Amino acid sequence: MTHPPPPAATETVAEAVAAPTPGVYQVGTITYDRPRLAKLFFWLLLGDFCWNVMETALPKLLPLQMDSQGVKASGIAWMMSTGSLAALIFSPFIGVWSDRLRTRWGRRRPFLFISTPIMAAGLLIIPHVHNFWVLNLVVMVIQVMNVLQTVMLYLYADIMPASLMGRFMAAFRLVGFSGGLAFQYFLFPHFGTSPVMVWTVCAVVYLVVFQLSLHMIKEGEYPAPEPVDLRKMIVGYVKEGLTGRYMWMLWLTMGMSAIAAPGGYFTDLFGKNQLHMTIPEIARMNTWAMIPTILLTMPCGWLIDKYGPRLIWASSLFINGAVGVFAYFAIETKVGLQWLYMVNSCTGTLAAVALMPMLYAHLPRDKFGQFTSTQSLVVHSIIFSSANLLGQLISAQGDNYRFAILYGSSFLLLTPIFALLLKRTPCPFGKHEMAMTHKQG
Repeated sequence: MTHPPPPAATETVAEAVAAPTPGVYQVGTITYDRPRLAKLFFWLLLGDFCWNVMETALPKLLPLQMDSQGVKASGIAWMMSTGSLAALIFSPFIGVWSDRLRTRWGRRRPFLFISTPIMAAGLLIIPHVHNFWVLNLVVMVIQVMNVLQTVMLYLYADIMPASLMGRFMAAFRLVGFSGGLAFQYFLFPHFGTSPVMVWTVCAVVYLVVFQLSLHMIKEGEYPAPEPVDLRKMIVGYVKEGLTGRYMWMLWLTMGMSAIAAPGGYFTDLFGKNQLHMTIPEIARMNTWAMIPTILLTMPCGWLIDKYGPRLIWASSLFINGAVGVFAYFAIETKVGLQWLYMVNSCTGTLAAVALMPMLYAHLPRDKFGQFTSTQSLVVHSIIFSSANLLGQLISAQGDNYRFAILYGSSFLLLTPIFALLLKRTPCPFGKHEMAMTHKQG
């Protein structure tokens, strides 16, 4: 990639404008022609494929491993919520730090270079640990590193042309879902008989390919960050991200899915313990559920570009919630659970593809890391509290995992209310460049 002279400090750091020459894109100090843009897409998407193999494995395998060791629902919920606890502690610092960091490797990639090998090492250790508290320590280290990995999303805002962001995010989700499908089809069925092999393959593929992809992409040059008083920075962080009607309507619009998210920790266990499904049957069920996801991802990107992420986000989660409430009362067989997974796959794909565009369309590019870390703070506060509450409620009912379906679905039904309130609230960032065109759907 060529690097023209850096912009003046008054310019938006990664302002993306169409160059006069057709097929040429300018993002900050980076210029892309079509071959260079294709190379960027290739390495970002290849890295995301392998990252999703790892990211799918952890929430799928860890609850099953703990259940096989006799851990109750409350213990599983605590273990799975450690990621949110790590995010609560570290996300505010990581977002602002990555906005202000300047190194020869960029401001985002150093966090990824450090966290990737540590996460891979943790995955290799997990299958050999049988003590709950030692496993808790290993998982906590992995989750802290996973917080650092969220910087990858900030990197996209820095290096991707704004006019292509919707299509890139659809391709990003498509490839990510394909990584999840590869895990479900090739690895998950063997977990019951060869857990060490499954954890090892996930760790090695993630470490080698994701790390290689980081070396093959480049960041541009950034203006030096303005000097800032620490006290003023903290006050500004709280004032800008945690006050005002607009911000709270945005966080609550996205927060209903955070309340519901812990229910996903227990749906496979519902199939295993209450519908008496085997690990290969659970793997096949998850694999079939990925097929609608793969087929719908690119059309979802088009829908988001046409109608805006807010409308797609709210409507898909409402349908997801309505189906879940019905399923809670209706599911009595393995086939019924398979149909729930298939329907949730369709609506979940819409929401998953709309997730990052929701942030890109509502938050300013020049403080994207800061505001995204605030979003992480809010969302993970909700997930941590919700996961442990749900774990206690399930344990109180004798490990009745069916309840997880009703719990999450009920909150998803509230999403359109907050989305409507967000739509009616003026945006305070009118003078700032967004990473994605703001649709008013």
